Amino acid sequence: MTEDVSGRPDREDMRREWAARAPFWIGRAADIADMAEKFNVPLLEAAKIAPARAVLDLASGAGEPALSIIRHTAPGTLVVASDLVPDMLAGVSARCLETLGRRLPMAASDMQALPFRDAAFDRVVCRFGLMFVPDPGAAFAEVARVLAPGGRTAFLVWGPLAHNSLFAVLHDVGRQVLGAAAAENFLTMNRFADSGSVADLMAGAGLVGAEERELDLIRQVPAAAPFWQAPLDMAFGHQFESAGTDARAAFEAALPAAFAPFRDGDAYAFRVHVRIATADAAA
Repeated sequence: MTEDVSGRPDREDMRREWAARAPFWIGRAADIADMAEKFNVPLLEAAKIAPARAVLDLASGAGEPALSIIRHTAPGTLVVASDLVPDMLAGVSARCLETLGRRLPMAASDMQALPFRDAAFDRVVCRFGLMFVPDPGAAFAEVARVLAPGGRTAFLVWGPLAHNSLFAVLHDVGRQVLGAAAAENFLTMNRFADSGSVADLMAGAGLVGAEERELDLIRQVPAAAPFWQAPLDMAFGHQFESAGTDARAAFEAALPAAFAPFRDGDAYAFRVHVRIATADAAA
């Protein structure tokens, strides 16, 4: 994945990367639904989502938190899922029909140039998508534009890689087995690890009352469960297709030793560190 001279990820490279990931993300969405909801709930609470009339979910990926927003808002609330990659949205549409029995309005769109009228939504949310936007300042300018007066936005981003134990392990083993370039995405994921970095962007776009709060917790998973399979597929599945079965076997063989420091009896204890940033549109 290339970057421009400013250090931002390249948009077209990012589109190709996530188009390749889409089958694995959609295929594993049900496997991580419970964990996804643990992130969705505090994000939607921070967005004060319950009274919303029109909600835009940016970088919906496999459908989170768009599907969760439907469950947490009143019938008749407009919920729109958007993503840069049409293949992701096709999977989201199928998930929504299967799990909720309804269709979900969707837009294949760039977060930096949204195809919506001014003041179209009273809530805009984004879960783990901001890190992959080449120009996040432009994205927040668009958020400010499509938010109605008094509307609210909430973004969720990852904290430092070292504070997200499972991802740190996958990154390190990925570098060993597939090479440094293969694990580069994990570094992009932590692009806004510095406290205040997202709130500063929100304020710079003219949003008011920007603030951040940390969620730093321990996730315990049974040692006997194949908990790593879904994140492994979502992170590297598309690369295993080209690297071959030997690469996947080597990766899986390296994981027990890499996970050993996090073993706590019959479970693994992994640190998870995220940050929620919120702001409002001027009234």
